[in-house]
Formats: sequence, structure tokens, C-alpha cells
Amino acid sequence: MPSGGEATTRNNGNGKEDSSSTPSGGSAAPEESSSSSTRHFTSIKVSGKIPMDQWTQLFSSFIVPLSQNNLEIEVSFKAKSTSAKPLDETAQVYKVVKESAQQLGLNLEENE
Repeated sequence: MPSGGEATTRNNGNGKEDSSSTPSGGSAAPEESSSSSTRHFTSIKVSGKIPMDQWTQLFSSFIVPLSQNNLEIEVSFKAKSTSAKPLDETAQVYKVVKESAQQLGLNLEENE
């Protein structure tokens, strides 16, 4: 979720995107009209950890808004073995994950 001073882009439901910049003060700032003071980027990259219960926000917050910007998606999932759900080569979830990774051309790293 954006904090004060960061730009946000949201799809407003009609296929158009609304962009706003909210400074720390809380009200929306007017957009810069001078292109000489506008910063231009060759690319942007967002990375980090998010809580599992917020993963659905990735689609609306990043994938849809950036889909026409030659978006490259890199993923990383790390799951740990637990006593309730142990991970080993006979576990059904492991077999599904391994097969899916192979089909998508993704790497699977196993740590013993």
C-alpha cells in the first residue's frame, strides 16, 4: 500500500486509469505542467515481500496498470515444511508445484 508522497494508479472500473499523487500533507498535489521538471524513467521495478492475504492486489495494482509497458513478471515463492503439512517428494502439493514449475519453465529449488 502506498504511503504519503507516493504516486498511485488505480483502475476505476471503466477501463481507464486514475493517477494521483498524495503528499505527506494528505491532499492531492496538482500535476506538474512543465516537462523539463518531469522525471522520466527507462524502467521501474517493484519488489519485496507482501502478506499472503494481500497477494490479490498485485493484479490490480501492478499487472493491469503496467500491462502495456512491456511488463516482465518475475516470481518467487518460498514455502516451508511444517508438522501439519510436511514437504517431501511424496507430498501431493510438492508434485503439483514441481509439475507446474516445469510446465511454466520456472526453476524449483529444494532445500533439505
